[in-house]
Amino acid sequence: MLVSLSKIASKWTPLIPRQVELLSSFMTKDSGLSLQVMALKCLRFILAKGMYHFPANANVTLKLFGVINQSDFPPALHFDALRVLCKILPPNLDTIPCTEILTIFFKFLQIVEFKLQSPVISERVFAIHVLACIFDKLLGILKDAAGGIGSIVSSRMLTFTFDRISLLIKLVVDNPHPDKGTEQEVKSLLFILVDLVERHQDLSGIVLDKICIVIEHLVGMLKEITSMTNSVSEDHHITELDKENHISTASRVLIYLSQILITCFEKLDVSTGGATQVFNRMEHLVEHVHHCSLLPVYIHLIYDFLLHFHAAYQCMWLEIGEDLGSNRNFPPSRYSSLSHDGSLSQHEILIVDRVKQILVKKDYWLSYKLAKYAACNGAWLVAAYIFGELIPMVQSDICCIWLKFLSHLSELERKVQLFGLTLSGIAAGEIMTADHIENVIGAANKLCSLEEAFDASVSGLAFSFQRWFITLRSKVVGTVADVLKLLSMNLLSQDATRSTEQIEARILVQHSNSSKGLSSLLQLLAHASSQFMRLVKEFDLLATSFIVMDRKSMKIVSDLGLSCSLLAFSTGLTLRFASFHGKQNCSTYGLETTDEQFHTQLVLDLLRRLGFTDLETSKNLRHLLDFYRSSRSCSMQEFLNEVSTTCVEARDVAKLCKYSVQRFLSLQAILVHENNGTSRIPRDTLQLLFNIIFSWIQIPFRTPKHFFLLRPPISAELIITNEDGKRIDDITVFSGFQLPLTLCIQLRNISPDQLYQVSKLYCILHSRTSFQVFSANRDKKVSESSCQAWKSDHMVGLNDKLLHFTTGTTERDGLHAMENAGGTWAVDKFVCFDPNEKGQGFATCLLNVSAFPVGSYQIKWHSCCIDNNGAYWSLMPLNTNQFFTVQESSNSGQSVRVP
Repeated sequence: MLVSLSKIASKWTPLIPRQVELLSSFMTKDSGLSLQVMALKCLRFILAKGMYHFPANANVTLKLFGVINQSDFPPALHFDALRVLCKILPPNLDTIPCTEILTIFFKFLQIVEFKLQSPVISERVFAIHVLACIFDKLLGILKDAAGGIGSIVSSRMLTFTFDRISLLIKLVVDNPHPDKGTEQEVKSLLFILVDLVERHQDLSGIVLDKICIVIEHLVGMLKEITSMTNSVSEDHHITELDKENHISTASRVLIYLSQILITCFEKLDVSTGGATQVFNRMEHLVEHVHHCSLLPVYIHLIYDFLLHFHAAYQCMWLEIGEDLGSNRNFPPSRYSSLSHDGSLSQHEILIVDRVKQILVKKDYWLSYKLAKYAACNGAWLVAAYIFGELIPMVQSDICCIWLKFLSHLSELERKVQLFGLTLSGIAAGEIMTADHIENVIGAANKLCSLEEAFDASVSGLAFSFQRWFITLRSKVVGTVADVLKLLSMNLLSQDATRSTEQIEARILVQHSNSSKGLSSLLQLLAHASSQFMRLVKEFDLLATSFIVMDRKSMKIVSDLGLSCSLLAFSTGLTLRFASFHGKQNCSTYGLETTDEQFHTQLVLDLLRRLGFTDLETSKNLRHLLDFYRSSRSCSMQEFLNEVSTTCVEARDVAKLCKYSVQRFLSLQAILVHENNGTSRIPRDTLQLLFNIIFSWIQIPFRTPKHFFLLRPPISAELIITNEDGKRIDDITVFSGFQLPLTLCIQLRNISPDQLYQVSKLYCILHSRTSFQVFSANRDKKVSESSCQAWKSDHMVGLNDKLLHFTTGTTERDGLHAMENAGGTWAVDKFVCFDPNEKGQGFATCLLNVSAFPVGSYQIKWHSCCIDNNGAYWSLMPLNTNQFFTVQESSNSGQSVRVP
């Protein structure tokens, strides 16, 4: 029998369900221990080879449960049974009836409780991981199930998880000798909770409440320790060393707990009353932490930042839900006591006072980490203070340059933040002057100058992300300020005491009553919309150029791309609606594409980024898409394939998108159904744009965590070689011939583990007749240390083409005439490489330059890699000087005649 079971498992053909049932039938006590072991090993072998998708049912699952419950079964095989369950159960839960699912879940919960008694931490953590996978799958299946089964499962799972967390925390904190294993289990449980909250937003409220209870309980335990330290009774007295161990362990756990609080804040989406209740709960929690004098100052600061984070990100948009149904503006909410300029600044000043306690103790490394934490949470006053105080404390030149850069950046971001808070005050009836707008324009200009000064002070690629990120940030702030200034010019200088509504009215009357003034305004809006759209693509390129970027940083960069997409959409549709009464085409205002193409692109991009985050807004965007697009140049099936890979969770920006799209849809209805309303369209659209810009600039800005990781990105160097593999700099081709190229691409700054993940390399070569160069320019070399590829005018476009080529959505490869370029010829060539163990790839190709006249030309190029998961990653080009020369026909040289 054992031999026949091995033969079943060794077959490479797919097994039929009857054979799986046969294997599972031997996993009972009646079959004997050795037979059960062999059957389980057979199932594990099949899974390891990926040979079969199990048709799991309740019978097979319960038999596996029986194996795990057998006390005489070897512990290692208990672990194997858990692995089998992890493979077969989650993918098949949707085929099992809901009534059986509930039985299976509670049975498995009992098994996990049993496995948690194991002395091996990896087994305990894995058991909970499997339970979390099953729970994650169940939430999707049982969401709409009858009888409230989903709620029952959620309640039981969360109760089990938090009971376990509370028990472990008590064990960890009560033990004066740190137990790293138990502490690691606490950390693993909390990370599992973070993942579940990120996947299922509706859990955020209850998880937030339970985490607050856990924190309060933990603080209470520390207070008991204080009383034991002061106790005169020997039975209840603990030493100072034990006390320090208790506090150190509790502090680490409190940091873990703070991370899940942030995740809950980001996912929480409640009504005005609910948000106020949550904020009050947080204030109470932070006060509770502050009252525990045993805790280190930095723990108090971390929870202060949590309150600041909540005030900034949760209490800005509470009234938007009420205003979506009306045509009135939505000022920022004043529910939070910290949302006003003065109160928020006062709160940050209190944080600075606590920071001073750490600086006095000369704990500079901790101070630096707190400054990083402040910048990553938008507390720019605190960040500016700490970075500035640390500058005299460092001796290294590069550390001094870095801290000065961070200090100046924080000060400039604080100015932008104060402008947003000033707008919040204006919403309450205060005043805005021209100086307010000039301040933010000045901050944008200084951000640009800051990057240039920093670039001149550092060398190498380690600061590539920082320089690139600040370049994009300065462009965004500058373009937003230009649009705001455009809407407000010739207004504030006459009367600086007008309210927001008076400002809007004056702007709209000025521009809508003057056709010349309106035309000039719309031309500038067209330029701004195009600039925002380019920034969208630049943020996309930034996100795909740093493979090691953490998931949260990637999300922040993605959210910035969504913001720019919203701004491009809003300015572009303002242009469309405001110019509709005159029937002007967008090309009148300097756009390269037609009116239909331009606005279709704006709507499609915003729709793609929102994805399925907000189905109502996506539906409204499709209505706008139908309105603009008379021809179906892009099928919805192609579009949906692209949406499925996009995940955007920027709640505040998404809400502003919802407001913007709904208002533009209302204007469209007026345009279509109310002929007498078209005269109001320019005024209404300009007012809407003012409202959107007004609201967007109040969304707090924070740096991604990756900003503080100083590491060169994975880059690529393209080398043209001869037949012997030696690099050649001078390539010639005769007029009317194609240029044969032997290419080598070399990856740089890549670790062996990362190289192992790379499956393919791709490169695009691009040249135009307008890329002609002369000897003086050709001799210029760009060193690796000064490479600033992101500032290239062509990098975004080449990356776009390469992305479409790798996804199979473009066919253009070869010589073609440039549209609207007065007879300019261009050539594109896509090349594929298979990387070797040294990160090198080799290929040959023909570049069709047969239409190029005699002269020297530059070849621009860009490359990417595809990892084992099919993800696309852009590679920073290290060398940009690739040239070729077209000569008159001769008897020598290598060339290929075009047929």
